[in-house]
Amino acid sequence: MAIGASKGSRAMSARIDYQKAAPGAFQAMLGLEKHVHGCGLEASLLELVKMRASQINGCAHCLDMHSKDARAAGETEQRLYLLNAWREAPFYSARERAALAWTEALTLVAHFELADTTTTATKDTDASMFRVYPNPLTDWMIICGGEKQVHPALVQLLNGMGESVCSERVNPQAGGHFYLKLPDLPTGVYLLKIRPEGEVESALQIVLVK
Repeated sequence: MAIGASKGSRAMSARIDYQKAAPGAFQAMLGLEKHVHGCGLEASLLELVKMRASQINGCAHCLDMHSKDARAAGETEQRLYLLNAWREAPFYSARERAALAWTEALTLVAHFELADTTTTATKDTDASMFRVYPNPLTDWMIICGGEKQVHPALVQLLNGMGESVCSERVNPQAGGHFYLKLPDLPTGVYLLKIRPEGEVESALQIVLVK
């Protein structure tokens, strides 16, 4: 039975034995993993990066494996539980925040615009960082950008296929907040892209429920 599966539930099964299908590619991946572990990066940072990428990808096997590896390396339960909200948690260093921001940008590379600020915009006071309330949400969202947000922003919502399902130019309200009413969309995970005039684009995952 697959990880997290219960009787009667739908579980993912192996579709291909990639070690046999492409042994050269598999060995190259092992070589990359060996290099990463030998290049001087601390094990705790590597496990956080792997965990965050696995959260975004929604891989149960990877989350189970990397959470166990992280705990074995001395990672705390608190930091693992709050990893999905690392921007708002005080338990991660500037180095870890930069790595997590870069991990999210690369994992969502189809939707992100990579820029020099991706690994440096890691503080809540940074103009390129946003938070969304509530999340999960239903039909309204508040995008919080802080007092620095004084320019209109283009807000886009993309579905899991990368298709734009909502695009609107919104003006900031008091406190640098943007308010957006959503169209009638199915329940699911969406990518929210925010581009204030003259600034770097940011992207966040949101969950829409009915």
